[in-house]
Amino acid sequence: MQRRDILKTIGGIGATATAAGVGIGTMSGSAAASSLSIGSGEASVATAQGEIDRVSIQPNINVSWDGFDEVVGKVRVLIEAAPHDVENENVGDFAPVFRATGWLNGTDDPGTEVETGPGYSGEFAIAGEWLGGSDGITLYDRTGPDYSGVSQPENFFSGTSVAQDVPEDGFENGNYEQAGTVDRFFNPSDGTTENSEVQLRYTVSFHAPNSSIAADYDIPESDVSGSSPLVMAGADDVGSPITSYSADVIPYDVLQNNASGHPAILTTTSTFNVSVENESTSASGGGDSNTDASGSDEISATGDE
Repeated sequence: MQRRDILKTIGGIGATATAAGVGIGTMSGSAAASSLSIGSGEASVATAQGEIDRVSIQPNINVSWDGFDEVVGKVRVLIEAAPHDVENENVGDFAPVFRATGWLNGTDDPGTEVETGPGYSGEFAIAGEWLGGSDGITLYDRTGPDYSGVSQPENFFSGTSVAQDVPEDGFENGNYEQAGTVDRFFNPSDGTTENSEVQLRYTVSFHAPNSSIAADYDIPESDVSGSSPLVMAGADDVGSPITSYSADVIPYDVLQNNASGHPAILTTTSTFNVSVENESTSASGGGDSNTDASGSDEISATGDE
């Protein structure tokens, strides 16, 4: 099989893979309202047999908040993908593929992470290796996900208890595996191009600082928590207060269902297209016999077959 690696960039967002989806992220949040908008580009690849090895993303994400009633000390990013091959009743239309939490401590590393530290207002921007390392976040590959060792799938896939089920060397994307296999993108028809749609769901949430972060900043003791709960989770002055769950163990779907009325939760979906061309079969050749005759009794012929 012929393999093609491509690099697609849109607005500075890049992903390198056999077929790569790219995302452009802009986010904003305030105590009054929150919004999240992420766009995606198309990933195209041509191979001799219409097969690909990997689909991945490596977006950049910018988030800002202003006028919060509680100090934000951490920002958590969750990325999910559909369709998926995770066979578990605790996984719905989207399967988690990446989750990571940024600690706000004044990091200034352009191209990876830039943030303003903890505060009632601030900014947090991530890109490049922060999101999946140098190869990005794998969405689909040849092997697909393997969660056979997960002992508490309800807690693991809902996000209320993740670390205890992550193996020592991590899953494909750290806390989670890829969503499925690349088989769904194969194009067996010679000389044709087939398009497949991938949908991503991004969820960003704002959390309280722990004592390690607070040690270097003047943060009210009431805003510091070892479990880093969602800030203003059950506040009376938000449109959708979350009171049925402890603020440090709120399931993903509850966060997403309340995002429109809670400033500390941002969520949106984004779609991109994977286009796979099965190159036409053909053969061609050329050359020259380069024959020559010398003035002696010897005749020579040289050339390419």
